[in-house]
Amino acid sequence: MTAEFPWGRLRRSCANGKDKNMCLAVPGKIVSINETDPLFRLGVVDFGGVTREVNLACVPEAVLGNYVIVHVGMALSVLDEETALQTRREMREIVENTDPV
Repeated sequence: MTAEFPWGRLRRSCANGKDKNMCLAVPGKIVSINETDPLFRLGVVDFGGVTREVNLACVPEAVLGNYVIVHVGMALSVLDEETALQTRREMREIVENTDPV
């Protein structure tokens, strides 16, 4: 579990306890970018207090301070701040209103 989002619990609870697979893309804010190789562009992304290194190669337009949607370590698209923060709030509500499995 993380400080803000207990991802493991969310993954199980969204599957309603059944044996289903699920993919989850999570919004985060870019806090640093390593520009040494454009084909393997990396950045550090903050997911509400937890930071991870993320591949930014698919979002060459992303700049420091942008919000991106990340799936398995790869930023897939750039989001506006309002949408990113609303998504975080909704994900938090899902977790808080779901019984543990």
